[in-house]
Amino acid sequence: MLSLMFLLISGCTIKSSNLPLAPVGVIPLEKKEPILLGNTSAEECAAYIFGINWENLFSKRSGQIGFGSFSVGTPTRGMALHAALSKMPEATHAIQPRFDTTTKGWVLGPVILFGQQCTSVKAVGVKVQ
Repeated sequence: MLSLMFLLISGCTIKSSNLPLAPVGVIPLEKKEPILLGNTSAEECAAYIFGINWENLFSKRSGQIGFGSFSVGTPTRGMALHAALSKMPEATHAIQPRFDTTTKGWVLGPVILFGQQCTSVKAVGVKVQ
């Protein structure tokens, strides 16, 4: 039991990546012309102390990737995608997002007790007229 506790609370680095498998949302294209604006990328990080992201706790800065009432991924994913799309203000959609997330520190299951999580995203900006 003690060894299991040590493994759960040990300091570590976790890196995850994902590639989109299939589109979850559909861009409505009937009688509309999509314009590819080009590639965009960004990276966002969050520091955690006692499992709380204190930097963003009292700010209005947040991000979430979601479809309806379901959210996808981590808060840093949403913030990174928002930052990438902010570089292209004329973009209405992002397609083919690819995320790389690195978590460093003390992790207990899905909770980062002490550490930092960084997510970088690469996507293609699209304008649907």
